Amino acid sequence: MPLSINEALAALPQPQRVIFLLHAWHGLSYDHIAFCLKLEVYQVEQSLAGALRALSTIIDS
Repeated sequence: MPLSINEALAALPQPQRVIFLLHAWHGLSYDHIAFCLKLEVYQVEQSLAGALRALSTIIDS
């Protein structure tokens, strides 16, 4: 049985989950997320890419 989106999100590491939610559901830009979380923009990009890869794997399994 496929996981729900909530279950898939819960399986992500917290930093990836937070960045994914800030971007996907709250509509924040990479720059804004980086500023709020005191990260570099490239770190936000890498974390979001990792979250998307992980979600794809989790949902497809």
